[in-house]
Amino acid sequence: MEKLLLYYLNVLFLIFSFSPSPAQPCSDSVVTDSLIHHYLENGAFKVGYNDPRWEMYCDSLIATCPNIAVAYREKAIPYIKFGDFGKAMLLEDQAVSLDPQQWIDYRAFLKCIFTRDYEGALKDFEQAEIYHPMASIMDHFYPFYQGLCHLELGNYQKAEQYLRQDVYAQRKSRAKGIHFNTYFYLGVVFYEMKKYS
Repeated sequence: MEKLLLYYLNVLFLIFSFSPSPAQPCSDSVVTDSLIHHYLENGAFKVGYNDPRWEMYCDSLIATCPNIAVAYREKAIPYIKFGDFGKAMLLEDQAVSLDPQQWIDYRAFLKCIFTRDYEGALKDFEQAEIYHPMASIMDHFYPFYQGLCHLELGNYQKAEQYLRQDVYAQRKSRAKGIHFNTYFYLGVVFYEMKKYS
């Protein structure tokens, strides 16, 4: 009984200590950083996305401060991992609406690779390029994904153009050489254009 009472007192303490007050609104970076640390870093990240508590921690953060974009992005991870892209993309859309500069390239990546929304991915990558010119996401520069999208849409000349931009970007930034996937898809583009040589 004492353990149960202590548990409830701890829960109440957490609710009241992390609830935003007029003196500390959710727009205060100190408050949001503290909440992210509590609910995500010390909560969800410690249990892993396979654990039902992952979503509980994300929901608690959203209930406390609904304007923290990373909470929606992290809540989407189990849905992405288990292939429920309908639910995942709704959460990703919310994260992008709250912080487009931080999350639009990740949503573009998801659209390109997982949901096959190639036109939507191209629009998102165009916007991401404004925020972060010649940046990368998930080990590839934006032109790599733009090239894949154009390849899938049958725009082979544009696909070649973007994949060549990717080669150029890799040459500028890497000492290891060009990633094999870039050459592979560039080869597929040449094949589709019947440039066999």
